[in-house]
Amino acid sequence: ITIEVLPTIEHALSLDGINDFGKVTGLPVVKDYTVAALRKWLYDDSVTSTETGSIVSKSKIGGDGAFILEQTLNRKPPRSSTFSFGASNSLMNNDKLDEESFTYQTKYSYNGNPIQAGAGIDSDSMWLGTIRDGDSRFSKLALWSLMLFPYSLSEFLLERQLRKYKAGTLYPDMIEFRPIVKSNIPYSSISYSVNPGVYVTEGSAVTITITLSNASDKLVGVSSNAISDISISGDNGTYEITGKVTKSPQKISIVISSYLTMLGNDTLISNETLIKNE
Repeated sequence: ITIEVLPTIEHALSLDGINDFGKVTGLPVVKDYTVAALRKWLYDDSVTSTETGSIVSKSKIGGDGAFILEQTLNRKPPRSSTFSFGASNSLMNNDKLDEESFTYQTKYSYNGNPIQAGAGIDSDSMWLGTIRDGDSRFSKLALWSLMLFPYSLSEFLLERQLRKYKAGTLYPDMIEFRPIVKSNIPYSSISYSVNPGVYVTEGSAVTITITLSNASDKLVGVSSNAISDISISGDNGTYEITGKVTKSPQKISIVISSYLTMLGNDTLISNETLIKNE
């Protein structure tokens, strides 16, 4: 008798690759989709080149179904294929199958890379950890989250949904650059070395270029809750603010000293009196 104990993986559904699977019926029959999962394939080093099941499949019969997400080979390094409406797409360079990582697929995209879609017909059933009823291929994997949408989502919109439901992220160890700038007086223009909405590695340096309304104005102060090591350079109404991003969003406060605020009270009074006298 051989007893295999699966590793304890916190908060994950663990499938044994022998006979564990799930099935749901009564789902919508779709013409488009996004399927996403936070998973880790648990390969058996003692077995080579054994075909396994998938993460999730809507393929009721061969050549049909909206998708088969990551049907793999148990080997080192692991290899995988993914299917969209019956068309097989080889994933020869997927190096994150045996890591805890996020994967997603739309009708024409796998993790942001283009794939081909066939002419298969979808079904109202979905299988977890195998391909379809009566199939002998089962998946040995840990699954933390699984999401399905009846339309294609962009990475931006998918990331919003993942964060909303705390189901994972497309950008682990990264931070969205989302600056929110407030100023004591209006300025002319502002630009960034990184486009707002782009994800950057934590601690990455960014540069903000700001042009003031008047060349005689001065940028005298910058503070932020999410940008460290801030430095200011420039003159003649154009300044560069450089710092390292630590979290998102980045609330940035800037202080501009204009020509009028730099004048002394005596000067203002004298000018006011002069105007009145005239």
